[in-house]
Amino acid sequence: MIDFTKIWVTDPIIIDKMWRHPLLYTESHLDTLNYGTGELLKIEKKAYKGVKFILEPHCPKDMNEANKRLVIEFKPHYWHNANIHNANDFNVRQSIRTFNQFINLFGLIDTQYYKIVNLEFGVNFSVNGYDKNLVLYPSFHSRNEFRKSRDLKYSSIAHSFDKSGKPNKYLQIKFYSKGFQFPDYCNENTLRFEVKTKQSRKLKKLGIANLKDLTELKTYDNIYDELLKQAGKLLLIDLDIKPNKLKKREVNKLIECSNPFYWNKAINQKRVQAFNDKKKRYLNSLEKTGFNLTQTVIDAICNKANLLMV
Repeated sequence: MIDFTKIWVTDPIIIDKMWRHPLLYTESHLDTLNYGTGELLKIEKKAYKGVKFILEPHCPKDMNEANKRLVIEFKPHYWHNANIHNANDFNVRQSIRTFNQFINLFGLIDTQYYKIVNLEFGVNFSVNGYDKNLVLYPSFHSRNEFRKSRDLKYSSIAHSFDKSGKPNKYLQIKFYSKGFQFPDYCNENTLRFEVKTKQSRKLKKLGIANLKDLTELKTYDNIYDELLKQAGKLLLIDLDIKPNKLKKREVNKLIECSNPFYWNKAINQKRVQAFNDKKKRYLNSLEKTGFNLTQTVIDAICNKANLLMV
């Protein structure tokens, strides 16, 4: 379920101990310029079997923090698969066991000092009759349109924007073809729905503050609830409507709703609730046809999440 986590360590004693760990090997040294101050900043990188350890400058908040911080980037699902792929299912018990293996391998005793600052979690799933092209359908998360991602073909991402038009990096939703990414390790029609958060406030609501929290079963109950909550905000526009049992006026309205500009116009209306009202009417009309693509996708995500909780 958990795909990626970023960890910060600011305690000077723990940083020194971890940086000297015999399992770590040096990857690179990088000097980068702080254009604001003109200061030359030193960034060092080490690694161990796909886990990245980065030593970078840090502005201490109190006398107990170092002027450098250790950043650990860990992909537990990949690590579980020998860093080859994350195309299979990764359930809660496997995730907890993997984090415990990581903690034991490096002898991490004071796990409360390993602060979680970034988390990605999601599920691999499939929808009968649909393949990677489902990712290309006009789709939205809440009032945010999914846009093509540069990271991978058949990949899209949704997030809000601030007043200056810059993307919100603290909560992003990813929807992409896992079957296209790893055709040798899963069915070609496998899709992935993923939540990415960098916001401490959001992580705290999930009961996540430090590394130890990711070894607690109750934490995954919160992650499960959050995953289903975000999945429930999806809207996929069906491009192959079967207007059974619908009046002509309703058919014409569904055709109008098939145009992405219809939804973009709703998003830009001053009345915030306009998009949600139109979405509700659209989904109700689809229910009358006997097939609601959005609900089918949501159900597929929820069903897989349920299986991973066992």
